[in-house]
Amino acid sequence: MPVKFIPKTVVIPLPSNIGIKRCAEWGVANLVLQEITLREGQANDSLHAIRVNLANKAILFHTTICQLIHLGANDLLAKFRPLEKANLKAMTVVADPNAHGQRNSKLAWFWSIDVQGDSTSNDWMNEFYHVHWLRTLALHDQWAEELLLVSQKMTWMVDFFIHKSQQWVHQMQEADANNLVGHQCYAVHQAQIYLHLSQQAQDSLERTKGLARVVK
Repeated sequence: MPVKFIPKTVVIPLPSNIGIKRCAEWGVANLVLQEITLREGQANDSLHAIRVNLANKAILFHTTICQLIHLGANDLLAKFRPLEKANLKAMTVVADPNAHGQRNSKLAWFWSIDVQGDSTSNDWMNEFYHVHWLRTLALHDQWAEELLLVSQKMTWMVDFFIHKSQQWVHQMQEADANNLVGHQCYAVHQAQIYLHLSQQAQDSLERTKGLARVVK
């Protein structure tokens, strides 16, 4: 039975695919340097195309915005904002999702504009949106968890101060039973300090309730 040939699944026997060690065993180690030269040329061509395309599109967009200003299209100007240098920064989260420093990175404003067909017609764009959506969801869940933990810690702090105040009240009662006036005065002072701290913490907690929330 003949084997069906599918070009997309065929691995080209280049040194990067078969390995340097196997190239040496087969006596074609010189191909490694040739592929390195080829990849270097491809990288230079790609970088050149990226720079040229970015510059052309940025200039075209800037010109378009100027024309919209002259036409008084205020509704569109609210949608299409000016491009800034930070907006043209490349996002590498798809290529390297575990890279450091991407936790709080945000997409430029134009990624949130609904451009019809930009994800359905391009698998890379579809993956790009999926990865950033998952990262945003994870960050949202992390913020919600941190908000819950901070509120719980504030409640625990109030309870801790009350507990310490009660401990010193107990020490005061023992000192009073043993006629230790100095110890009793010190215990009263400490109990008042922790009681005052608990009241301050409770007031701060009440003032912050409802101020912080994670928007879904």
